[in-house]
Amino acid sequence: MENNSGSSKRWTAPCQRIDHLRIMKSAKPRLSVWSEFIPYDELASRLIEAKTNDVDLFVAFNAKHADYDGFAELLKKAKEAGVTVRPWLLLDEKDGYWFNKWNVAKNAAFAKRFVDEMESRGAKPDWITFDLEPPQTLVASLQAAFDKRQFGKALRALSVAARSASLSKATQEIRTLVDELHSRGIKVHA
Repeated sequence: MENNSGSSKRWTAPCQRIDHLRIMKSAKPRLSVWSEFIPYDELASRLIEAKTNDVDLFVAFNAKHADYDGFAELLKKAKEAGVTVRPWLLLDEKDGYWFNKWNVAKNAAFAKRFVDEMESRGAKPDWITFDLEPPQTLVASLQAAFDKRQFGKALRALSVAARSASLSKATQEIRTLVDELHSRGIKVHA
């Protein structure tokens, strides 16, 4: 693996030792619901139910159907109800939909705009969620190859995809985005 200087030494980052067993024993399990297609006003009408059942909501915000006003209202109502809502940012399908190494710049610009829009409406999110997955076009081509039992074709598609964009460059760009969001007081989940 390359490090940031381009050498072939194994990359290591400073990290904090975490006692996962202690955390797992002391942390109360959380129930989360992911919502990709339910309208924001319908989710807002269910906030009391979410609070009663101690449920967090991961709610899709799609660039293609960007309703900043509606999402800001949902965030405000959720905060009043004591329900955690984590915006789950999704690009237009033509831009790759999910966050991946091919669309980091578009996702970064979209995330910054989303935060700016929410802040301007008095609804700054506590969290941003990114769904890290390959583009739908790659998933579809792999599925088609597997369905036809063309495993060599699937392996070639994966090989081409692996070489088509720099993972180390994308990783650094993602770190920069996460650092910027953290500096604005926003936690990131991926």
